[in-house]
Amino acid sequence: MVIAKLHEALTRLEEIIENTVLLLLSIFVIVLAIVALAVFATQPPAGLAERIAVIGAIASLGFLAKAEYFATLLLPWLLMIIGLLVARELWLLRRRIEGIHFEVVLHRLRTAPPRAARRVRKR
Repeated sequence: MVIAKLHEALTRLEEIIENTVLLLLSIFVIVLAIVALAVFATQPPAGLAERIAVIGAIASLGFLAKAEYFATLLLPWLLMIIGLLVARELWLLRRRIEGIHFEVVLHRLRTAPPRAARRVRKR
């Protein structure tokens, strides 16, 4: 009984720590993306103004061309953030499935006859 309570407390603590680390990592990536975009906005790379001017020179597609160009600049950042969030959710799902599997095994041990439980514990 004490071992089960200790295991439950450690599992909860582990989940809290994992969620905190993943949340901090997500915040760090988002802040990093915002900082990179801010630096890019204040100090554009060499030749960017000329490329934007060439794209903007097309009268019929001026706004759309600029929007498409900046979308290609932002797309890698968005894909990276979305990928990290999806990986985080899949990782949390895997941890939850492992927890459910462990609970099933623990329940089987608790409900098993004492002799069978002793044999399993010896392994």
